[in-house]
Amino acid sequence: MPLSKRPVYVLFIFTAFRLIFISMPANAQIIHTLSLQPEISIDYKVNEKLSLNFNNYWLSDNIERLYPEGIFYSSSESQHTITTIYMLNNNFDLGAAYELKINHNKFVNNDYTNRSIEFVNFSITIEQLSISQRLQFEQHYKNTIVFRNRYRLALKYPIFKNSNGINKLNAVVSEELLWSLNTETKAKLNQRFIIALDYQWNRLISSEIGLQLRTKNISESNSSNIIIGLITIGIDLHELS
Repeated sequence: MPLSKRPVYVLFIFTAFRLIFISMPANAQIIHTLSLQPEISIDYKVNEKLSLNFNNYWLSDNIERLYPEGIFYSSSESQHTITTIYMLNNNFDLGAAYELKINHNKFVNNDYTNRSIEFVNFSITIEQLSISQRLQFEQHYKNTIVFRNRYRLALKYPIFKNSNGINKLNAVVSEELLWSLNTETKAKLNQRFIIALDYQWNRLISSEIGLQLRTKNISESNSSNIIIGLITIGIDLHELS
């Protein structure tokens, strides 16, 4: 059965609008930094309601500044997260996580930040277009406590299905707003936009490749853009049972 084209138009319009109107704030300095972010995500289903996720990523920083001397990662960060997810029904789930972020630097000591996270997800499917929304609350513990709230809207549409009707290749587009506040500085507003392709190799392994555009301090005169190449490997351990 051919896939309806209507969700494709929605996906295209959303992507075009984001790229043209949102990625370039009026007061932004057009500063693009290129980085690479390999990631591995492991899911384990405890029972029909409860599941666990273990996520690790490594983000290289400011690669283009190193081009004259050859590419090497003198500055980078890694993030390690353990998440518990509870399914309320087919559309709602909620959860909590602990996250450790490490800033690695060749010339100074590593910098550590502990985070506690709470979130709720809502998702629906309309004509094969999956629409999900996430509201997330974070507390970052370092020299002071930073409170960060996040809202993400994500769209996912199957490009190719196999003979069994399983989605093999999907187009993914997401937009996220991040609002941070602590007692020492004023609130900061950031954006993250992702466009990617997701491929399901088998019941156990999936992968995603794409680009993320991060716009920092969108309400400030020093706003800037960071472009990140995303490479993610997903492993679903409960499929082994």
